[in-house]
Amino acid sequence: MQPGVYFPLGARYPREMSTPERPESRLLQALHPALPWAWRRFLWYWRSARFWMVIATACLVGGLAGPMQTNTLPASMRLVYWTTLVVPSILLVLIVSLILRETARNLNWHWEVAAAIAGLFCVGPIIGLTMALDWLLMPLHARHPQAQLISSIVALVLPITLTANAFLPTLQPLGLFRRRAAPPAGPRPETPLPGHPITADPEPEGQAAMPAASTALATSRIEGLPLFERLPPELGQDIVSVRADNHHIEVTTTLGQARVLMRLGDAESDLSTLPGMRVHRSWWVNLAHVGQVDKGTSGTLELVTSAGVRIPVARTQRETVQARLMAG
Repeated sequence: MQPGVYFPLGARYPREMSTPERPESRLLQALHPALPWAWRRFLWYWRSARFWMVIATACLVGGLAGPMQTNTLPASMRLVYWTTLVVPSILLVLIVSLILRETARNLNWHWEVAAAIAGLFCVGPIIGLTMALDWLLMPLHARHPQAQLISSIVALVLPITLTANAFLPTLQPLGLFRRRAAPPAGPRPETPLPGHPITADPEPEGQAAMPAASTALATSRIEGLPLFERLPPELGQDIVSVRADNHHIEVTTTLGQARVLMRLGDAESDLSTLPGMRVHRSWWVNLAHVGQVDKGTSGTLELVTSAGVRIPVARTQRETVQARLMAG
């Protein structure tokens, strides 16, 4: 099949779904889906008040304490020095850590490996920035010798990067892991039920949207399930996809997205009420919301959901996914 071909939901998929393998390295295949995910997460932190409070605190501490011989500068210049150094450094460490952690997850590597590589990658640019600030702001007699500067930056950046990565999954931005889509026009139920997407058209007079018995059955299936109880009510219960994120999961519904403290393996039992499956070690998808089957740039099979999320399919799951989609 050709990339970009759309199939209506519920339609039977052709048997020529399988795509030839491309001779791409495992690293590139793991890096490709990591880049857009890391950028979205970076923007969440960028818009977070908590994140900028941490950065402001670090700048203030550096400006007041004057480490690395910056105490020879006036207080205002110290604040300029450390703000100019800290802000770009933290942003660089954050985006590199997010990319490499997600790549490591796709490769089944430990996060410590990704954190160490991120720290080593960021050391060079941070050393260059520090040298530029020394040359611009520090008096000649107080400038750092190069060997001392390099050893000090390495001794600071690597432990800080490892520590930040250790706590990264729990440092979620305040209020920014819950994104609500614009509500559709027209009347809609207060809480949509799984398998019954919201529509803009009102029901014909005298005809219920769902028989009372079916409504009661659908409600009883999800009542008391931990995953559905932890979802914000305004997001409804029509789950499109779920993505693992260490001890958390990112749940996407037809109305938005939320981050829930739960492992994907524990959530799978709750998701058995929906017509979906685990298509990747980090992804569960509701097959009723798959609107497109595409081929990624690295040759992997990707599912595009009604929410616009691109989900990679593990090679070991290709045949099963294709069979489920063709079965309708």
